[in-house]
Amino acid sequence: MSNQDRAERTIRFGPFELSPRSGELRRAGVRIKLQEQPFKVLTALLERPGEIVTREELQRRIWPTDNFGDFDHALNVAVAKLRTALCDSAESPHLIETLHRRGYRFIALTHGTAGGSKSPESAPEVREVGDGETGFLEAKVSQPPRPEAAPLEISRAKTGVAARRLLITSASCVVLAFAAVLARPLVPPPRVTGIHQITHIGTVVSNQNLLVSGSRIYFMVGEKGESQIRYVSLDDGSIFPVAKPFPRMELDDIFPSGNELLLGEIAQGVPLTEWRRNLWRWPVPSGTPRRIGNIFADDAAWSPDGRTIVYANESDQSLDLVDADGSNPRKLASLPGRPFRPRWSPDGRLIRTSVFDPKAGGISLWQLDASGRNVTRTLPGWSSPSRAWAGRWTGDGRYFLFAGLQGDRRNIWALRDKKDVLRRSRTEPAQLTDGPLNFYLPVSSDDSKTIYAVGTEVHGQLVRYDTRSRQFEPYANGLSADHIAFSRDAKWMAYVTYPEGALVRSRVDGSERLQLTFAPMHAFVPQWSPDGSQIAFAANVSRGAAQKVYLVSANGGSPRLVVSGPDGEQGQPNWSPDGQSLVFARSDASVSEWAVHSLNLKAGKDAVLPGTLGISSGIVSPDGRYLAFISASTHSLALHDMTSGTTRQLAELGDYPNWSSDSKYVYYSTLMHGAVLPPEQIGIYRVRISDGKIDRLAAAPSFPLAGNWGWWSGLAPDGSILLLRELGTSDIYALDVDLP
Repeated sequence: MSNQDRAERTIRFGPFELSPRSGELRRAGVRIKLQEQPFKVLTALLERPGEIVTREELQRRIWPTDNFGDFDHALNVAVAKLRTALCDSAESPHLIETLHRRGYRFIALTHGTAGGSKSPESAPEVREVGDGETGFLEAKVSQPPRPEAAPLEISRAKTGVAARRLLITSASCVVLAFAAVLARPLVPPPRVTGIHQITHIGTVVSNQNLLVSGSRIYFMVGEKGESQIRYVSLDDGSIFPVAKPFPRMELDDIFPSGNELLLGEIAQGVPLTEWRRNLWRWPVPSGTPRRIGNIFADDAAWSPDGRTIVYANESDQSLDLVDADGSNPRKLASLPGRPFRPRWSPDGRLIRTSVFDPKAGGISLWQLDASGRNVTRTLPGWSSPSRAWAGRWTGDGRYFLFAGLQGDRRNIWALRDKKDVLRRSRTEPAQLTDGPLNFYLPVSSDDSKTIYAVGTEVHGQLVRYDTRSRQFEPYANGLSADHIAFSRDAKWMAYVTYPEGALVRSRVDGSERLQLTFAPMHAFVPQWSPDGSQIAFAANVSRGAAQKVYLVSANGGSPRLVVSGPDGEQGQPNWSPDGQSLVFARSDASVSEWAVHSLNLKAGKDAVLPGTLGISSGIVSPDGRYLAFISASTHSLALHDMTSGTTRQLAELGDYPNWSSDSKYVYYSTLMHGAVLPPEQIGIYRVRISDGKIDRLAAAPSFPLAGNWGWWSGLAPDGSILLLRELGTSDIYALDVDLP
């Protein structure tokens, strides 16, 4: 058949009628709304009824430019929408049959009326059997009468009657079965029936896995600035210490039998750019650790049979496999971003992982076959929570548990995976918690009746370091304040609330408070103009949005975007000494190339500062000569001379640089580098610009630290060190659940 014939003919099946020429699908004369891709899939199947149309053929015809992952998801969605429009079912198809991993086949009878006509000898007589809504077609081919064939005609007539009766019976059965499928009750939503606190320590590490084995839960707790291993008995709530085999390590997984832990050792003294975790097996309750090959794993998990380990390879943006004895390391699949928290399904057929991809809006869930095929996004188009961290499947495999961020609250969600023959399943996850606690990394009990998770309640306290007593004491009435900046006259301060992320202006003692930004905007690194009339700050208008620089009056009003346009991101803003210009880093649209710009606010003139290519953030000295910044590639503290255009390193590691008021010193912190530095090198430092001399001013505090974007450190007007202390609590909770 020519392409023109295909375009002109109308194809009928059951109560439906498809016209490729007009692009319309009708049911009993009523037009059915159907998107372009599902319509093309249906057209391709109807052109070859009864034959297999492979997935590859459909890709070449409809999605010739899509990559594997995108096409696979797009085709699945298109077929699902098509079945919905046709009232068909994948489990009990009467129109479209799925051939697993091969393609699809149209299995109902069809009849096409084309612009041309067939010969009378071959034209079928078609009539509808049924009630017109769910009926099917019966076809009988009419042949010219032949003399002396009466007995044969009678036989054929009897055969035709029997065939018609069989078709009617079959159609009735299909209709009844289809009606039964549609009438199935919906699976009730899962729900939390009770909650109780298991530990009362207050410092359980929230981003570390809970490893459940029988009546024990292994976890990590913060004590005196370091992380320690503990386990809690579910029988009586008693907590027992576990000697760490390594100074710096993380908990990854527990062997299916519960007698070994999978650990990630963080080696000390390794440059941050080369930081990788060695993978170890550690028998419990006692035993000698054994390294798993020579691989470096950012996260890892045992397969259900314990023979294989999947691990995240962040440098290659892939998930890899290695045999449990460390042999046969191999690549499993590439991901669209940096994977972490890979998880096996209980039957070992699927792997789910979180993927961090800033270009795609942050963190999302992805899944793939254990063979590495069918890499797809788990919940495409679903945006209820953001930053979804993979949890684990329940023991029976019916539900997948994960935590997602909604506003400033992290809740637990349950996605039903197993299909139920007698009941319809929900396609979207069900929300199990709704505050007031934030929950992290949920894990199910073996009987799937309880979910264990770390629940946190956050609240900060602003503290100042007293050099005489060498103690930290509350400052500004202990505000829960982050990223604090002071006006030049030291009478006002601007800060970001923790954990809400709102920009606030107040007196130094916390009085005359005025909120300047509101959710969903999240502000950070505010800077006062020299005359104290305006505040420049960086912000995201919503989670995952590009970072931009804004201006707002110190007396309130709507924040104003400094540089309009959707392209790229912008870094920390700085005022020039005369208050006429703002200095900040800007990236290109791909966020791969950065440079520092100076923008004259009155003239609107934008100039790139010489020698600043590659600098993504920095803070200008009060005299306007230097730019202190943290290198994105090495995380070292560096100094750029804006007069000569030269750059030199000040310290090997650092965060949150701050200038002394006389521009002679840069203060910085190593508090966020405890994973790679020994305890004696963690603290607050200052470096003298003239000769590079470094002094350690304060050791790491014994209390936990807080912050919206890492552990901020700053300076009060008198030059004393400021930190944000965490006063909230973090403990293990048990949620009794009904998971139907």
